[in-house]
Amino acid sequence: MNFLVFFVSIAHFTVDFFADIFQPLIPFFMQKYSITDQPKTLVLMASVLSMTASMSQLIIGYYTDRSSKKLILIYFFVVFSIFPGFFMGYAPNLTYLFLIFLIGYIANAAQHPLGASIAGHVGKGKSLTLAFYVLGGTFGSGLGPIVITWYVKNFGIENTWAIGLIMFVMFSILTLYAYKYLKNNEILKPSSNTASLLQVIKSLKVLYPIWILTVCRSFISSLFHMYGPIRTNSMGYDLTVGGLMLSSALISGMFSNMLGARIYERHGIKKLNVLSFSGYTVFLLMFALSKNMIFIALSFVLADIFMFFTMSANVSYAQKILPQFRGVASGALMGFAWACGNLIVMAFSLVFGNNIEFMINSLWFFAAIGVILTFILFRKKTILT
Repeated sequence: MNFLVFFVSIAHFTVDFFADIFQPLIPFFMQKYSITDQPKTLVLMASVLSMTASMSQLIIGYYTDRSSKKLILIYFFVVFSIFPGFFMGYAPNLTYLFLIFLIGYIANAAQHPLGASIAGHVGKGKSLTLAFYVLGGTFGSGLGPIVITWYVKNFGIENTWAIGLIMFVMFSILTLYAYKYLKNNEILKPSSNTASLLQVIKSLKVLYPIWILTVCRSFISSLFHMYGPIRTNSMGYDLTVGGLMLSSALISGMFSNMLGARIYERHGIKKLNVLSFSGYTVFLLMFALSKNMIFIALSFVLADIFMFFTMSANVSYAQKILPQFRGVASGALMGFAWACGNLIVMAFSLVFGNNIEFMINSLWFFAAIGVILTFILFRKKTILT
C-alpha cells in the first residue's frame, strides 16, 4: 500500500476513534447528568455536534485543496480531534460537555475532505484506494465505542485522558516520520485550479442524485446508532453491550465497505445503492421486531454491513464527476450530506425523541424509501459507472 494512503488512513482511524464515542456513552451521560427520562436531550446534542461540524466540510475542502501544508494540517486536525478524550471526564455540566465535543467534532470534520481528496488522488479515480482510507476510519469508529465503554466502566470517565495521551504520542511519532519522507510529494502540492468558492459550490449541482441518497443514509444511520444502544440499555442490558454491538457492526462494516467498492467498479452506483438500501430495510425491520438479544445484535450488525456498502463508493463516484474539486466533492458527500441527515434527525427527535420504540420502528420504513429514491434519481441510463 502507498505510504501516503497509509498515513491518511491512520489519521482517519484516530479522528473517528474519538468521533464515535459519544453515542454509546449517551446512557452513561443520562445517568451522570440526571436526565434518565429524556434521551432526546443527548440525541439532539449529538445531532447538533455532527451537523455543526459537518457543515464546515465544503469550505474546508475548498481551502485545503489549495494548501501547501497538507501534512501539517492533518496533524493539527488529528490532535484537536483527541480533545474529548482528554477533557470529557471533567465536564461539570452538559454545556461544557457540548463545547468539549464540539472542538473534537470540528477537527474531525476538517480532516475528512482533505484525507479523502489525497486518497482519491493517489488512486487516480479507483474507489478501492478510497476504500482503504474509509477502512481506517471505520476501524476507528468500531474500536472506539467498545474501548471507551469498557474503559469508562472499569476506570471511570475521569481517566480517559490516558487514552488521549497514548493516541497523541503515537500519531505525533508517525507524523514526524511521514513529514520526513512525504513533504515533497507531488500529490500534497496545492491545486492549480483558480475557480472561486462560489463557482465551486455552483458546480456541485451535478452531485444532487448521489447527495440525496447520502443524506437519506446518514439520517437512518445516525438515528440507528443513537437509539440502538439506548434501546438495549432500556431493556436492562449493561452499558458495554451497546458499545460492543456498535463496535462489532462498525468493524464488520470495514469489510463490506471494501466489497461495496468492488461491486461499484463492476456494476455501477445504482445497483450498489439498491442492494445497500434493500438489505438495510430487511435487517432494520428484523431489529425492530426482535426481543431476543442474540437477534437484536445479529440484525444490528447485518444492517450496518449493508449500510457500509456505499460508504466509499458514493464518495469515489462524486470525485469522478468533479475530479478538479476532489476535496469539495468529498466534503459534500462526507460532510454536508451527513450534516443535513443529522438536521433531519434533530427535527425528528424534537417531536418523537422520547419514544424509543417508535424511533426504532421507523428506521426500516425510511430505508425502504431509500430504495425507491435510488430508482427515481438514477432512472436515466446515462449514469457514470
